[in-house]
Amino acid sequence: MAFETPGVIGPAITGILAEEAPAAPEDEWTVESLTAAKPMFLYYFRQGLTDPMDDEFKFSRRFEMGLQEKLIAEINDNWMPKKVGLDLEEEIEEKDQATRIELWSAIETKMKVITYSKADQKLLPAGPLTRILKKYAKISKRLAAKEIKRLEEFEKQMQDESAAK
Repeated sequence: MAFETPGVIGPAITGILAEEAPAAPEDEWTVESLTAAKPMFLYYFRQGLTDPMDDEFKFSRRFEMGLQEKLIAEINDNWMPKKVGLDLEEEIEEKDQATRIELWSAIETKMKVITYSKADQKLLPAGPLTRILKKYAKISKRLAAKEIKRLEEFEKQMQDESAAK
């Protein structure tokens, strides 16, 4: 499967690496775009890693093998999924730069990071991860609603100032 439109984010679960989508500047948000926006599900993995004893390999395998229909539907219906391959040869100095899942709100606020540490791997099975995704999708909607309210208040204030002149 190939992307028909360059720069369009495709489903992470297909295994196809998504192209980089151009980021919209923060001041270009509109009520319509915020209403339609979905939070982003980013899955970072070490490309070409084959050592089954490596923690990052275990994380990726556990996540990818645990994908079930309910989880796949949750990701594709309510999130903008993106799969990002990390260079295997690149030295990773920080834990937060390695294999991980990041959840970003529709207004580009990082909400949650699940990493390859043993403590976080208990969140990877379909049941717990589906619950986490539903929880953070709601948080993203609340953040977007708050931003919509701010935009509407700003627009009303601008109209009031314009009418006063």
